[in-house]
Amino acid sequence: MVGHRRRLTLGKHVGRHAVRQMLIDAHIEPGDAQLDEIVERVKAIASRGKRMTDADLYEIAESVMGIAAGKKVFRLDDIAIMTGNHVIPTASVRAQVNGTEHVFSSVGNGPVDAALKAIVGIIPARIQLTEFHIEAISGGSDAICHVTIAVEDEHGHIYDASGSGDDIVLASVDALVNAINLTSRD
Repeated sequence: MVGHRRRLTLGKHVGRHAVRQMLIDAHIEPGDAQLDEIVERVKAIASRGKRMTDADLYEIAESVMGIAAGKKVFRLDDIAIMTGNHVIPTASVRAQVNGTEHVFSSVGNGPVDAALKAIVGIIPARIQLTEFHIEAISGGSDAICHVTIAVEDEHGHIYDASGSGDDIVLASVDALVNAINLTSRD
């Protein structure tokens, strides 16, 4: 009644029905033996403490089923970010969208915000960032980070994806690019 959508999460206690439904929603229909293998792999990864995303599930399913990787509608060619204490954070992006080169720039509250706004501005489909989560995998100022995001497309479908790396901005960009490419599966 208030617009809440139920989302299934992938964890070490996930069931076959939930995994099958998530795959069917993405137009992937594994056989029973393939589904058992997919669920087993998801549980093995989740039991090691890794947060599973939709992208992880689809990659596992494609691997088990022998499906060629899905077509990427968005390919990042170049990103430049400028920030400082007396500079408005600005990002410029050059990317291939459905094989056509596009360039876009945006400003934001910080370098991550500027970069994500520039990427969202370059794609033709409207998406909205609904979740952003970052965690340090290792310690220190040079820690590896893991970014998980969720985006909602204009039809109300929610996709989550992740990115990792030693640069927070680039890991965030990687997560968003992965999510954009997931939205093109439907």
